[in-house]
Amino acid sequence: MNPLRVVMIGPALTQNGGMASMEKLILKHAPLDHDVQLIVSHDEGSFLYRIQIFAVCLIRYIYKLTFRPVDIVYIHISERGSIARKSIVAVIGLLFMKPVVMHAHAGSFPENFEKLPKILRFALVGIFNRCRAFIALSEIWKRFYVETCNVLPERIYVLTNPVEVPKSIVDRETRKRPVTKILYCGKIRHAKGTFDLIRAFGDLPLSLRQSTELVIAGDGEVEAARDLAEKLNVKEQVQLPGWVDEIHREKLLDEADIFTLPSYFEGLPMSILEAMSAGLPIVSTNVGGIPDIVADRHNGFLVDAGDISALSDRLKTLIEDVELRISYGRQSRLDSMQFDIKPYWVKLRDVFSAARQSRKPITPFVDSQMNAK
Repeated sequence: MNPLRVVMIGPALTQNGGMASMEKLILKHAPLDHDVQLIVSHDEGSFLYRIQIFAVCLIRYIYKLTFRPVDIVYIHISERGSIARKSIVAVIGLLFMKPVVMHAHAGSFPENFEKLPKILRFALVGIFNRCRAFIALSEIWKRFYVETCNVLPERIYVLTNPVEVPKSIVDRETRKRPVTKILYCGKIRHAKGTFDLIRAFGDLPLSLRQSTELVIAGDGEVEAARDLAEKLNVKEQVQLPGWVDEIHREKLLDEADIFTLPSYFEGLPMSILEAMSAGLPIVSTNVGGIPDIVADRHNGFLVDAGDISALSDRLKTLIEDVELRISYGRQSRLDSMQFDIKPYWVKLRDVFSAARQSRKPITPFVDSQMNAK
């Protein structure tokens, strides 16, 4: 039997962030009866370079749709420029009468959506409604796309992001060392709560700070983070290695005792799933799809975004209580098993199959009752 031929549109695999990590997992673990080929639509660089990348993407994409068999067009969409690029890609796929599957990732999509001119919001809603299948990261996000973008509920599939669960992890129960390591992986910016984290770390008692190290691995506003750490007199305890590759990230996860991501907006962060699979307790915020994978006082702590005092208190609790963080870390590891990439691919295969077989009528371009106003 011929494999299902899937054209996947998304960022370069070398790009930083969760979507690229997701693409790598999908390509690495694709079943034999699925031929998944990536066409890169975006990469970091100058404005002209990004335009060039997208132009090449469209040429390759249209050529493949014209001269090669394509069963599914699978599009990863996030925020800002991604909305425009992926809308164009989706429209082209629809014009070629291909089943389009849209996979929404961005935690700040609602804010980006509201900033669009009214006519563009209408157009985007029309594109979403013409997709054969729409993948949301959680039930909360499904509700948003149903209520705000008027996507038919039966076309939305909730797929929590996957992770490649390592077969074995370091033994933190017998590991003894004088320093407790807190790890953050992600963009360094206000929306990710990075500066809240540094302030929360600075609020820890001096005795705890002296035996604790905060590692902030990521690019972005690195100098601003370094300046804040110096201002709060925690420069010696705050490490800023920049963005790290997969090998270095795995090493940091092995060395860490606590993982934290105090974001203001999230879809469903891959970094938390990776930390859970590495057996780490999580301290995060109750935004986006995070509460679907982190339960307060079960495998970590959840606080309100921006609550620096609560963030500092939860970190203090896990630094001081070794048994509690070991217990939460053990539970994280167990919970991560359900998000392993292998069962995830079974669900993704079902989405592709449903999209290919769907013969439901296309909804109107604009529904007068829709909420895109």
